[in-house]
Amino acid sequence: MNSTTSVDNGTATEPIGEAADTPISTEESVAMVSAMLPADDMVARTLVENLHEGVYFVDTERRIQYWNKGAERISGYKSDEVAGKCCGDDILCHIDKEGYSLCHGMCPLAATIKDGMPRSADVFLHHKDGHRVPVRVSVAQLCDGEGKVIGGLEAFEDLSATPAALEAVPEDQRDALICPLTGAANRKYSETVLLQKMEDSARNETCLGVLFVEVDGFEALQGSRKVADIILKMVGKTLAGSMRSCDFLGRWSDSGFLAILPGLESALLNNSADQIRVRVQKSAHSITKGKIGVTVSIAVRMCRPTDTVTVIDDLATESMAKAGKDRRNCVMTLG
Repeated sequence: MNSTTSVDNGTATEPIGEAADTPISTEESVAMVSAMLPADDMVARTLVENLHEGVYFVDTERRIQYWNKGAERISGYKSDEVAGKCCGDDILCHIDKEGYSLCHGMCPLAATIKDGMPRSADVFLHHKDGHRVPVRVSVAQLCDGEGKVIGGLEAFEDLSATPAALEAVPEDQRDALICPLTGAANRKYSETVLLQKMEDSARNETCLGVLFVEVDGFEALQGSRKVADIILKMVGKTLAGSMRSCDFLGRWSDSGFLAILPGLESALLNNSADQIRVRVQKSAHSITKGKIGVTVSIAVRMCRPTDTVTVIDDLATESMAKAGKDRRNCVMTLG
């Protein structure tokens, strides 16, 4: 059993993101809003307010001056909850795919306010409910009619992808196949999909990776069902935000999830597992007296033609049990 222990990812010190050569919807929104804003036109305001993308404006101190409906929908934060606050003050808390914080280093928005260069980057924002959401951010500098820099604009587009196997579940079968708490597939459906994916992989001689994701210290949460449910929902949504459309996510046990990732070689599979581990570590649900955070341990298996569902489930269970109480915030490779 190989183990990668916790690494406390810090703060990125260089600006993240580059100006994109090929326009996309979010960047078009940035250009459009930047051009219209100085006129303070009601039509422009209405347009910005109802964009599908999240859009917000900050002053030169990065205090939020405007927050549209799209930003509310994607982040979970209402406009009156963030108005006047610095965007780096424990709100979106952007991290890159490796888990490095952008808000307290040279973030794309701060860099663009400083040098005027538009930027775009794929990051993970912190939702009000605690989980991480994959977004593409595009930023632009804002100037007044005399050319004086007055702040910056950020637009962000939700990049969350629904796994095809979950999207294909008919509405009248969701109660029988989907976990109502987490939105992931239930154990029965997960076993069916895993068996099918393993058979396809063996027949086509393609790579198939499986992650068993276990919430650390879940036994201690059993005394409070409410807290346990908050943790499971937060972890489940962070995992879902890390899936591609070709991937699959299921609720495997009371305290664990199953993720199926086809087409990744061993090194990429382990790297993906570690990135997911860090995203969960960087998730936290706010409560009256502070925050509820959690970590996960992940057992990784590159499936073999002779594998069965029972074999890899037993391997994961055995590895987690052997690691015991020392098993926290780590990635383990199942031999």
